[in-house]
Amino acid sequence: MAQMQEPMLIPEPTRHEVRVENAEGPWGGPTLRYRGARIECGRGSHISGLFLAGHPLDGANFGVPEIPMSHVDLGIDEKRIPGHYVAKPQK
Repeated sequence: MAQMQEPMLIPEPTRHEVRVENAEGPWGGPTLRYRGARIECGRGSHISGLFLAGHPLDGANFGVPEIPMSHVDLGIDEKRIPGHYVAKPQK
């Protein structure tokens, strides 16, 4: 009879605090703070902007606020940005 193996445990990802700094910021939606970054949201939070001095995507606009939060995580944890934002050399 085959021996049953212990299930592989996958660690939970680290959760960082998202703080609402202002319920209605300059873009009409909330201003959020996440790991030192300021994230401005439009009404309904369908549009957001990332503001983090020194981050390559500082000042860029995105969709929902979770998108710039993931870019902040990549920048801080892995010192990189998503590959589709990296310029490809021209041939």
